[in-house]
This record gives sequence, structure tokens and C-alpha cells, in this order.
Amino acid sequence: MLVKLSLRGLRCKACISAVRSTLEENGAKVLGISLKEADIEVNGEDLEKIIREIRELGYDAEVVEIQR
Repeated sequence: MLVKLSLRGLRCKACISAVRSTLEENGAKVLGISLKEADIEVNGEDLEKIIREIRELGYDAEVVEIQR
């Protein structure tokens, strides 16, 4: 499914890189990412784990839109 995430707390390219790595390590395909949002393709059951891991990095993430 395609998911748009709202991201908060990212301030630089290193922040984006850390979040991108976390997304990819958890099976998400990153279609686009910026300081404020990420568009990903992901298996539905992995979504909660991905959000939890982003928060463990010190950033916030929440689902804005899901397309199945």
C-alpha cells in the first residue's frame, strides 16, 4: 500500500538520511522524502513498527493518507 507520512523534528539532510535508512531497514520502499513528509510503499503490518522506530530516533511521524 502507498502511505504518506507527516514528519516532524527533522532539520537537515542527516535527519532525512536517518529516517530513510529506518524506513528501508523495515521493508518500506521510499518513493520520496523531505523534512516534512515521506511517501512510501509498505506492507500494512509493518506500518506501526516503522512509526515506532522513527519515534525512537527522536522524530515524530504520523499517517496522513493511505492508498491501497
